[in-house]
Amino acid sequence: MIEITYGYSRDHRADLKQFVMNLICVGDGDIPVMMEIASGNQSDKARFALLGCWVSLNNNGHLKDCA
Repeated sequence: MIEITYGYSRDHRADLKQFVMNLICVGDGDIPVMMEIASGNQSDKARFALLGCWVSLNNNGHLKDCA
C-alpha cells in the first residue's frame, strides 16, 4: 500500500504531497520493462539498487534473472 506523503521534491515544493513512479526502460526505443508506484518518501537510490538486481541485461540485451 502506498502513501501519498511529503518527501524530497526535485521541484523544490516541500509544501506538496507526492508519490513516486519508478520506471525501468531498456533498448534504443526505451521499452518499459518494469513500473512500480511507491510512497512519496521512498529513496530512489536505495530502491533502484534493489530493482537493478531483479531486472538486468545480459551481453545480448535479453532480460535475465539474477537469482
